[in-house]
Amino acid sequence: MTTDERLLRLQTALKDAGLRSSGPRDRLLRVLVTTDKPVSVQELRRLEGGQMHVATVYRLLDDLLLLGRAVRFTQSKNTFAFALREGRDDSVHYLICERCGWSSAFRECVAGKWLETVPAPGGFRVEYHLSVLHGVCKSCRRIGEGALAESRNLTERAQKNNIANR
Repeated sequence: MTTDERLLRLQTALKDAGLRSSGPRDRLLRVLVTTDKPVSVQELRRLEGGQMHVATVYRLLDDLLLLGRAVRFTQSKNTFAFALREGRDDSVHYLICERCGWSSAFRECVAGKWLETVPAPGGFRVEYHLSVLHGVCKSCRRIGEGALAESRNLTERAQKNNIANR
């Protein structure tokens, strides 16, 4: 599906829900459709050009969440990230770096097949699922390992200096 088709699909869903279309809303939708990773409200504003009022961004994201067209999850300690859901069977999973906020989506899923085989209690039907795996990306690990090595070197030098000064 092309970007324009995805955009039209979202615009139609919002219109069918009785929500008005506007220039700012359409610009935000285009950014969401062309962004291949989860974004925070601040990132979305920056990608749009930084001129959008934060309330406009939150209103659109709230509308998309209510319509089931977006998901929200914790990206880092105090930041939510938002990502589009394309359809009912769209189960996307994310890797999130706890240090720098880097994120990546992947679609390989073992849980979906497992969910189909497990009877849900009380007639519960899973509409979609979302996995967010938090960890540390390769770049941050490298930086952390470098800092740890430097810290060890400083400690060793300090210990040698203390021994020499005795």
